[in-house]
Amino acid sequence: MTGPGPHGLTPRGNRPDQADQTLDTRPWTGNLADGTAAGPSSSAPAPHGERVVEVTHIDLHRAARISAAVSAIIALIWILAALLIFGLLAGMGAWGNMNDALNDIADTSLPTSMVIIAIIALAVFEAIIGTLLGVIAAAIYNGLARMSAVGGVRLVVRD
Repeated sequence: MTGPGPHGLTPRGNRPDQADQTLDTRPWTGNLADGTAAGPSSSAPAPHGERVVEVTHIDLHRAARISAAVSAIIALIWILAALLIFGLLAGMGAWGNMNDALNDIADTSLPTSMVIIAIIALAVFEAIIGTLLGVIAAAIYNGLARMSAVGGVRLVVRD
């Protein structure tokens, strides 16, 4: 890719000295509440090397990769925590007592392998749903950021 992408960033990054820059950047005025410059009484001098950028697009593929990584980490933590709790219950004998009570009530017991499979299946399901929700959230953000009434998130960037 030689020019700016659909989000206005170039392959080399977002620097103000690039000729193909399409992001709306302006010196820091101290006012992030709206798009207008601050009045003369509230205008502060721009700190050296800082500017305000508005994020108007999130790449859905990158959002999917990031949300998949975060969801996978959360799923791994979920599996480890659930197995730790299960191990503690089994070690204290509480799992056997719960299985005996279940056997008295429903004439059945819950095998350990079924519990472990259920823990892993729930974690995988959570990772898939978390990834999808991350992409959906990025798509909703992109739609709202394109609207002139809502706009995108404004960030102060230091060079």
